[in-house]
Amino acid sequence: MYARQLHRLRHTVATVLVGRGDILQAQHRVGHRDAATTLRIYSHALPLTDAQAAQTLDNLFR
Repeated sequence: MYARQLHRLRHTVATVLVGRGDILQAQHRVGHRDAATTLRIYSHALPLTDAQAAQTLDNLFR
């Protein structure tokens, strides 16, 4: 049970860091060799919305 709690804590820390945009910090904390691995696992935490993407594209093409 203790190992399961540690795994949950590890996942929570990485999720929060990725959600804040601290990808390299999350990568370092969880020990991934490649940031792409971290993003593949924790990208669900990235705060991207369709409205933000649409606004960015709108700003680019004005």
